[in-house]
Amino acid sequence: ISLSYDMTFLVILLTGLYEPETIYSEERCVTHPLRKHPVRRNVVSDYVADMNVLLTYYKCMDDWYDEKKVLKRTYAGVLKKDIKKLEKKYPHKAEIIRKSLSKLSEYEKAQETNIDKPAEQFGILLGEVAAMKDDEWSDELRVLGNNLGRFIYLLDAYDDLEKDEKKNNYNVFKYHKDVDDFDTFAENILKAYMAGCARAFERLPILANAELLRNIIYSGVWTKFFDSPEDAIMQSLVGGCAKNTFDNAKDCIDDILLVSDDEVRDAIYEMAQNEKVIAEPDSAAVYAAYKKYRHMFEGKKTAMIITGGNISKELFKEIISSHK
Repeated sequence: ISLSYDMTFLVILLTGLYEPETIYSEERCVTHPLRKHPVRRNVVSDYVADMNVLLTYYKCMDDWYDEKKVLKRTYAGVLKKDIKKLEKKYPHKAEIIRKSLSKLSEYEKAQETNIDKPAEQFGILLGEVAAMKDDEWSDELRVLGNNLGRFIYLLDAYDDLEKDEKKNNYNVFKYHKDVDDFDTFAENILKAYMAGCARAFERLPILANAELLRNIIYSGVWTKFFDSPEDAIMQSLVGGCAKNTFDNAKDCIDDILLVSDDEVRDAIYEMAQNEKVIAEPDSAAVYAAYKKYRHMFEGKKTAMIITGGNISKELFKEIISSHK
């Protein structure tokens, strides 16, 4: 019931790293009781499930203390029978989770304006959860989890900004929304954290599901920030990078540059007007990135490969008309 994408990602990540013996079966669950579903269970899934229960319980109790949400108190009561056992099993992790959520709650009540402070607490929390064992990989996993936790906290804040303003809820981005080009401001902060997460991931000796994990880290996590896949102008770039493509290119990649649909539209228009070239959106993204990050290429000879005219007459006409 309290399953989250964060925890699912950790199960795949830690299973890929430690490669534990996995039991395959079919079972019914609380949310889908009528039919049996495939189940994979190992020591990693058990550990992450334990962490998820601790996280959910402490978060529910914080919501009860802060806002007197009866439903959250009731849910915490359901979980309470397992909490003493888990606190005894994972005393250090339980304490860090509790303290981080408590500190985060303090920042929210105080209307903290410093972006790093609340993000740091969720980073500390997820970093500790990611470090399943005290071994040679624990430091790297803490770095990965810390950066991912900060990213998740701020991405949720960015996504909820309009809703939180309407409801007068705390959102750290409320105090920064008037900066020049707010979307780029938020994007650059998020990129810094995901870059740290990606660097830590690439240092881990993970083979199983490595391409799935890369797809999530390099692409999937951004779908919430940019347009939904159904509306995205760059359809073939939305789903991430194919395995063969990534395997051939990864050793040559120094950085990943992000552009928006509007920036690609501008690039299509400029190439059509100035160079008399009709470029499809996925290809025009290259020129859009060059324009946006021009400072990175100053003093260098830069080549851009612009291929394909796979753009519908309707979309091309709409882009040209909107720029007149």
